[in-house]
Amino acid sequence: GVLRQGRVEQAATADELYAAPANPFVAGFVGRASTFAGEVVETSRDQSRVRVEGAIWTVLRPVHLPMGSKALVLARPEALAIVEPAASLVCGVVTERRFAGAMAFFSVRTDRGTPVEVSAGGHEAAVGRRVGLVPRDRGIHLFPAESR
Repeated sequence: GVLRQGRVEQAATADELYAAPANPFVAGFVGRASTFAGEVVETSRDQSRVRVEGAIWTVLRPVHLPMGSKALVLARPEALAIVEPAASLVCGVVTERRFAGAMAFFSVRTDRGTPVEVSAGGHEAAVGRRVGLVPRDRGIHLFPAESR
């Protein structure tokens, strides 16, 4: 379980805490995540579509929020892929590369100033390169904007 100030925030296995955190505190406690402001533009039973820095991202297994709701979007480093930049994507510049064997952690500063961490192949990008970021199938979490 994850405790905050003596109160249980979530009780689950480590895998469940990482894959389906109950709130942003739990998500940050059990792993790294980049945080974006978002707005829900569409929602269904299995997913939500959220506007993130001008791009539309699909979030699977979301907390259901009404269309137009402000949201907090958390992205695990492995939840984002580095691609060529395009007007329809979240874009930014790689500011740091940290070697981690077969992979690397890339720090990206988006065009809107959001710091983002992405794990990818060790030679996916170079410091100073402009990149686009797209979500993968898992590792993106959606919460109400006022969540903590």
